[in-house]
Amino acid sequence: GAGIAAQFISEKLHSMYYVFKPILRFYNWIRVGGRVNFDSRKSLDRVKVPVCLLYGESDTVVSYRYNGGKMEKWAEGRKNVSFYKWRQKGHNVYLCDDAEKYMNDTFAEISRAYKQKKEVAPLYEAIDYNRMTQEDPQVMKIVVDFCINAVRTELKDRANPEAVK
Repeated sequence: GAGIAAQFISEKLHSMYYVFKPILRFYNWIRVGGRVNFDSRKSLDRVKVPVCLLYGESDTVVSYRYNGGKMEKWAEGRKNVSFYKWRQKGHNVYLCDDAEKYMNDTFAEISRAYKQKKEVAPLYEAIDYNRMTQEDPQVMKIVVDFCINAVRTELKDRANPEAVK
């Protein structure tokens, strides 16, 4: 919907993007309703369950400087929030470094070919999905441990509901 329109406008009509940006945000507001939220901290403020936030300081998709740093400060002192960051990691912190580099290089090549009106199907067929999805064992251990602890806490709380109050 609006995301595809925004991408088209930003790619094809560079100078017009900023004219259409408020219109596209309004469209999203109508489509999603008043619940639309561009600041995830507002949504997370209402959450009482455990939250695990993973950030790469080298993220070029969602800038750590403008987003992750704010989230890190927001998470301080919140008992239900676990915040982790990695200096050298990018957007997909759960991937090993080679997998993320391969993914970024592969999709950059596909994007260039698409913009040059070249055939992209062979590029998609050549993707090594095993390489692209190789997980970072240290990050995944954090994720799995977090999930196990969250489930244990939930089960304990259900077994003793009076202690939760």
